[in-house]
Amino acid sequence: MLKAVEVLATGCLNGGFHTPNHRWVECAALVMSYNILGWPELMDKVRTYLSEGIDCDEYGEFTERSVGVYNPVNVNSMLVLAEEGNMPELYKYARRNLDLTFMYLDSDGSIFTKNSRRQDKADDITYPEHRWYSLYLWAGELFDNDTYLKFADTMLEKGALAGRGMASPLWLYMDRPQLKTLEKDVSQAVIPEHYHAYYPNSNIVRVRKGDFTYTLLANNPDFLHVKFGKATLTARMCSSFFAVAQFAPKALEKTDTGYRMTFSGHGEYKGLFPAPPQSPDWDRMDHSLRPVLHSCELDYTLDVTDLEDGVKLNIRVDNTPRVPFKLEFSIPAGTRLETNNIIMDTVAGGSIVVKSGNARLENVETGSEVTIEGLFGAHMYHKTMRGSIPPMDGAFSLYATGFTPISQEITLRFSKRRHARAFHQEV
Repeated sequence: MLKAVEVLATGCLNGGFHTPNHRWVECAALVMSYNILGWPELMDKVRTYLSEGIDCDEYGEFTERSVGVYNPVNVNSMLVLAEEGNMPELYKYARRNLDLTFMYLDSDGSIFTKNSRRQDKADDITYPEHRWYSLYLWAGELFDNDTYLKFADTMLEKGALAGRGMASPLWLYMDRPQLKTLEKDVSQAVIPEHYHAYYPNSNIVRVRKGDFTYTLLANNPDFLHVKFGKATLTARMCSSFFAVAQFAPKALEKTDTGYRMTFSGHGEYKGLFPAPPQSPDWDRMDHSLRPVLHSCELDYTLDVTDLEDGVKLNIRVDNTPRVPFKLEFSIPAGTRLETNNIIMDTVAGGSIVVKSGNARLENVETGSEVTIEGLFGAHMYHKTMRGSIPPMDGAFSLYATGFTPISQEITLRFSKRRHARAFHQEV
């Protein structure tokens, strides 16, 4: 075993890294190896890494924003470094991220990963048990934090009941034998189920209202996610404008009334050369000599206002008229969709344009509902719109469509079904 540690330590001394979290994983390995081998060069490398500073901001977010994979790796590394390296000043980074993670919890026990910079961004649904259970148990006992301990208990209970299994915490009980006799009443501890969190460094807003959560994201065409029960609605916008008008705002700005996201697309046509080019080869022509004709812009402004029972979107698209526009809501197959004229269960690959009025979406299993108010429809150019990303795989698409200039207010209201809906009820 000692030989294996020597091989590991030598590899760490001579090797490097290629992602931010690797530095702290390597530091944790180096400091544990130092405590066994006593090689001073191991701690020298740890101190050099630490001199770069910890990439955890004031809100607790690490560079990779990977709540489903690498944030727990970083938290584990910070705890190891603090304990094994006698560096208690590093505990604060672990605690910040443990607290932040509560703001990414949804009502079904899953965690939101769509703002990640790593592979968990692509996950449809991620549960925390396998990666987070041991860390909340460890930190809960270490810091005497009842909320951490309650979350550990919740993960253990829900993961086992749902058949998702658990990562084995045997190593933690061996390292911290006091856990074997740990008995605490955590019934008064509260895991947040209502919160409003804005993280400007990460360009994300998370608002949870019990069974409902909505998320605003910049740097992403999926700018709005709404979790209702076990279903997630995702919103996108696009216009048919030189294939450059898929709404993907660069920033999320806080305003007096809520939040604002903006996006602009530029288009232009080229004219004839003032004199014939030297070669007919298109790629060898100096196209900078061509005059620019009919330069035009398309500007989006999205203002978002939080409501007690939902969220309101004010959408403006202007500066070039008569451009086809679509607002797209991607809905899981099997969601119940109801308007004043139809009621149906959505199917994968299907779509609908609601010309006016409202549409009610129900996650049938939980009775959680989202009513979309203020829909509009003027054309059927949506799935194949030039410059837009394809519809989500396995989803149903609900569209609102029109022509610029667009000035529309869309309201999403959250509610719980208390009884069976009658067909004659207004949506």
